[in-house]
Amino acid sequence: MKLKSLMDFEGRRPMTKEESESLLICTMLEMQRGNDWVPDDMPTYGTFLIMEDRIKRTPFKVDFTLMMFASSLCNTPGGAVTWAYTLCALAEKSGESPVGMDEFVQEFPMGIPTEDAMHACWDAQKEKGAPLGNGYDDGENWEVAS
Repeated sequence: MKLKSLMDFEGRRPMTKEESESLLICTMLEMQRGNDWVPDDMPTYGTFLIMEDRIKRTPFKVDFTLMMFASSLCNTPGGAVTWAYTLCALAEKSGESPVGMDEFVQEFPMGIPTEDAMHACWDAQKEKGAPLGNGYDDGENWEVAS
């Protein structure tokens, strides 16, 4: 069953000053360290850990700095899972491994998804009638299919 990701929904907003600064910092870090770098001290905040856990269960590779940036865009577990699925879909679409900041800014050149787009994406995967209540919690859906 193919679920929708944030790439499938209209509605973009400009980044806030803080989000833009985070994007630049993460992009510079990726450029300096390479896209296979992982720091010695891993972040321990919730949205990052949820996102990392979900992505690790897939065959897709997502750059650490992109996960760091995407986790800064969400403040709920559902947001983290939605972004994790979207980053896996982006990895599949781009064919890059790991998918990084370049692919992200190419996919979202007009800004990041609005709250309405986030809610629409979350609601769309709930309509799939998954046994656990939503499609993102059904492990079979993480084989992002074209």
